[in-house]
Amino acid sequence: MEKYEAASTLNGPTFPNSTSAKSILAGFTFVELTIVMAILAILTAIAVPNFMEARVRATVSRSRSELALLNMAIDSYRLEEGSFPLNAVPGEAGSWDLLALTTPVVYLSRLPMDALTTQEARGRNHPVPLNPVPYRFYNALQLDPEQGLRPFDAYSERMLRGFGTGLLWGLGPHRALRPDGGTVATTIHPDGAVQVLPYNPTNGTTSPGDIYQMVP
Repeated sequence: MEKYEAASTLNGPTFPNSTSAKSILAGFTFVELTIVMAILAILTAIAVPNFMEARVRATVSRSRSELALLNMAIDSYRLEEGSFPLNAVPGEAGSWDLLALTTPVVYLSRLPMDALTTQEARGRNHPVPLNPVPYRFYNALQLDPEQGLRPFDAYSERMLRGFGTGLLWGLGPHRALRPDGGTVATTIHPDGAVQVLPYNPTNGTTSPGDIYQMVP
């Protein structure tokens, strides 16, 4: 009996059919691999959209913060110069008209680029080219010193909420990130009336609309 046990220990366990044993082991490993791949696919399907939405939310927060910073700089300019920065073409919002905030007196060290026009936000392979540009600025007093910012319709009036001397805005995710470029959300009519569509993420992080800041 002792000899038999010793022989079994030295030679290892024996199988009646070694080919069948290899097939069972191979089949079990393939099943495990399939399960792991399925779990990874599920996790990827959950994680990637959440990551993209988190990136959009972070970029929108950055855009709002930079617009508030620009508004403070414009107010400092007004207190020093006695007027607001002018648009190069009255009645047209210019991205580069706020360069007056950087020179000769430095209210800002540089103009921030619209966060949603940057390559960081849009990705390197976005199908619609869009060069990074500063936020838009519209001085409404150049056309109507008495009335200031004039809403085009009742919806715009409700969204703008009161008197303003001008408007700052940046692109919302819908226009900046969609493959087709999205839709224009801000219109300044020839008579100076402003039509707006504020960004609101209630229908998803890429809802239509621009991101606004009223100039006091």
